[in-house]
Amino acid sequence: MSSSKDQLLALVESNPFISQQELADQLGLSRSAVAGHLAQLTKEGRILGRAYVLPQRQPIVCIGGTNLDRKLRGLGPLRMGSSNPATQHETAGASPATLPRTSRAWACRCIC
Repeated sequence: MSSSKDQLLALVESNPFISQQELADQLGLSRSAVAGHLAQLTKEGRILGRAYVLPQRQPIVCIGGTNLDRKLRGLGPLRMGSSNPATQHETAGASPATLPRTSRAWACRCIC
C-alpha cells in the first residue's frame, strides 16, 4: 500500500490547486497532518511552490559532440578592474576517440 505522502503526491499531481482540507478529507488525515506532509515534500524538492507544482523530469540526449579549444592572451599586463585587450585563437579539440578513456566515458554519457 502507498504511503500517505505518495497518495498525497498523486492527488496533488492530478490537481495542483487542491486545498489542504480537500486533501485531508480524501486521505482520512487531519488538515494539520497534510500541512506537515506538504511542508516536508516542499523541503525535499518533490513539490515546488504554493500551487504544489511538481518538478518535471525530462531526459537530455546528446548525439555527437565536439571539443573547442579557445585560448585568450592578454596584449599587455593584466589590470584588475579594467577591460584588458586580448587576442583569441580557436581550434577544434580532440575527438572522443582520441580522448583518454575516463574523459571519453564522460563525454559519451549524456543522458541525465
